[in-house]
Amino acid sequence: MKLSMYFLSRKRPHALTVCLSSYIMNAVNNAQIEYIVIIDEDDDESIKSLEETKIMFRVVYGVNLKILITERVGYPKLHHYHNLAAVHFTGDCLLMRTDHHFCTTHAWDTKVRENIKPYKNEPIIIHQKGNNENVWWATAWGVNRKWYEVSTNNGEIALAADVGIDVWLIRMAEQTDMKVI
Repeated sequence: MKLSMYFLSRKRPHALTVCLSSYIMNAVNNAQIEYIVIIDEDDDESIKSLEETKIMFRVVYGVNLKILITERVGYPKLHHYHNLAAVHFTGDCLLMRTDHHFCTTHAWDTKVRENIKPYKNEPIIIHQKGNNENVWWATAWGVNRKWYEVSTNNGEIALAADVGIDVWLIRMAEQTDMKVI
């Protein structure tokens, strides 16, 4: 099962490198993970850092970062970044991260696969609760391919309608008794 994970960052190249490294180094099967990074076109520091860092990830871990450079729309239109990732992911699920995340769980990818595999043919929301997360919303949210196909009419409409996708995904699940895995 292939996982797609995308990372949002803005002018924090060091934090992004640490974040990416933590996920790549703690994964068991990087060959089955698509790492997508979305960067604003005016973020020269991050673009330069990624150009250098992607060589290390490819040589040491066999990871080919997919880097998407886009027009800057800013936080009030964060959903545009989510939608950009959604139209480019090729995995069985799409997981969102930012440069604020840091993975401490070895074999995190195996755990995700094991938990979502039984639900491959039904739409699910994926909530990966972190160590310091005491709140109910899915700050590290994800959806499986079936959710994407059903909710976007196979990509005909946008995945995210506004900046609060992490909140409204969980509220929607609560109101419809949908599974949150």
